[in-house]
Amino acid sequence: MMMVKTPKSGEQIEDLVDFYQQWPDLRDVAINMSRDGRLDQKERVILQWMVRVVDRVGPVDLK
Repeated sequence: MMMVKTPKSGEQIEDLVDFYQQWPDLRDVAINMSRDGRLDQKERVILQWMVRVVDRVGPVDLK
């Protein structure tokens, strides 16, 4: 899987738990992407739904 650097720290996302812990910052990036006009309507809707799904993940889901 491709390693992605986080927006603020520049550190790589190592795994699902790391992604979850960094979600507050990553969420802002996803929201900004959905609003900046570079995505078409279908891509914006998909990204918005992805944010909604990830927002519902909690620590108990990562076990």
